Amino acid sequence: MYFEIKCQHTTACISHCWQLVYEWSFIWLPSANSTTKRIGNATAHTRGRWQQIIKETVLKYYLKINDMKNIKIIIILIVIFYSCSKDNDDIKPGYFIINYVDNNLKSSKTSFFQNSKQDDHFDLGEIKKSEEYHFTLSNGGDKPIFNISLNCSNTRFSIYPTSISILEAARKLNVQPLLKVRALHGKSLDGIGYAPLMDKGDNECILSIKGNTLSDNDTIEVKLDVYLNVFALVSDLIIHSQNDTIDLYTYEYYGSVVFKDSCKNSGLDKIRAYTYDKNNYKITNIGNVPLAISIFNRQDEIWWDIPIYNNYLTLGIGETSDYLGLPFCQDIDVFMFEVGFKVNTQGTITDINRLDYGDDGNIYFILTNFCEQ
Repeated sequence: MYFEIKCQHTTACISHCWQLVYEWSFIWLPSANSTTKRIGNATAHTRGRWQQIIKETVLKYYLKINDMKNIKIIIILIVIFYSCSKDNDDIKPGYFIINYVDNNLKSSKTSFFQNSKQDDHFDLGEIKKSEEYHFTLSNGGDKPIFNISLNCSNTRFSIYPTSISILEAARKLNVQPLLKVRALHGKSLDGIGYAPLMDKGDNECILSIKGNTLSDNDTIEVKLDVYLNVFALVSDLIIHSQNDTIDLYTYEYYGSVVFKDSCKNSGLDKIRAYTYDKNNYKITNIGNVPLAISIFNRQDEIWWDIPIYNNYLTLGIGETSDYLGLPFCQDIDVFMFEVGFKVNTQGTITDINRLDYGDDGNIYFILTNFCEQ
């Protein structure tokens, strides 16, 4: 490397000039600018001093250049290290995000990096029968989540799937896993089997989702508890007279052809019949939905004068009817009375151990009174 060193002070001492060079104020080289410092006029001592100074200047300049290179290298390494460190800090362990797939309910629940418990819940509204709800499960972190298990705390709910082997970060997946939660309330969704009814009113389930993820090089547990709530509607009634109540668990079957017009849409080929022995029975709505009750007799055979054939009786929640005025075997020369009932429940399930539930969503039953001959 060649460079020119000039000192514009004719009286400046040599040591001052190379000090300026070292400080990068300007570049200096002994030149003919000073008659007293011309190389040809210089004494042996001065020439020796110049040579010494030039060597020192070149050495220090060299050291300075290398110092700057070293500093630059160190700065670059620090920046790289800091960037890597920052990137590592930005890499988050996996955590769960669950979303309810419904146009009317746009909300989600998110876990933290480790154990978490969500106080909020999904209120899924009223159900009249078994229902299925869909959720998507995703991983909001950068690390995968593996060995995932899913379960519901209430046996009236079910979850599918119950396990997932691995859940990659959401940014790596185009499609998120779909979760199916079923609220089991009466007739099965696939039409096969019948689940016990939920309790009337609020029914809650904690959907617990657990798995493992990585934090640095450590395996940690990640958990999300999601509170699900449905409000179960149940249609139910009792038939009673003072302290006497008809036992709806004890019955016999009549062919639905007995009331072929009124029962034609029921899908039932037989109807439960309960025996009564008084004519002053009432009906009380003990469910949590209004009931519209149709009372009818055997077709073309109206045996009593009360005009209740195909009439409706509406009962609000908790309400009790007036006396039904059922026909009673007293000084009447007939074998028996059969009074049919169709209860419109607005599609709300009932306990089939007590009452028959037709395909049309109505309850059907018959009250009979046998007359002595």
